[in-house]
Amino acid sequence: MSKPGEEGIAGAFEDIPVLIVVTIATGIFLFSLVHAYVVYLEQLESQRMYENANDLLSSVRSYEGLTHEFREGVFLGDKLITLTSEALREDYDPNVLGFDYQISIIDTSDYPNCVNYTMSFSSIEEPPTKNRYSVTTSISIKVDEDYHAGQLIVMIWG
Repeated sequence: MSKPGEEGIAGAFEDIPVLIVVTIATGIFLFSLVHAYVVYLEQLESQRMYENANDLLSSVRSYEGLTHEFREGVFLGDKLITLTSEALREDYDPNVLGFDYQISIIDTSDYPNCVNYTMSFSSIEEPPTKNRYSVTTSISIKVDEDYHAGQLIVMIWG
């Protein structure tokens, strides 16, 4: 603004650059605030899905339809071969859980006389390609008198 006694012709137009700077700074601040809130909500959803996947993994590790002598993380090969997706879906209903899932059990042992296999149980036909959450743990699979190393993978979405 002009001081008294100075001859200025801009008058109120001198305040326009200041107004532009303040408006841009306020816009950047509001954009940053909204962006931070969206990222927070995404992280909250991601954490919730990870916890759901972990809970399902823990439940499957002690699932009576798979375990040998009720020992957590020790699956019986005969039970594993006879288990069906329908039987598993009865105990782990996706409508009750609130998400769909795929459970994979892989025999990773390197015994020369055994057949390695992968069993996969899914609540629906084909899992989506986006927004999947997966957790993995080691298990033992009792086949005859041997204990095979294995891997349990639980993937959820929805």
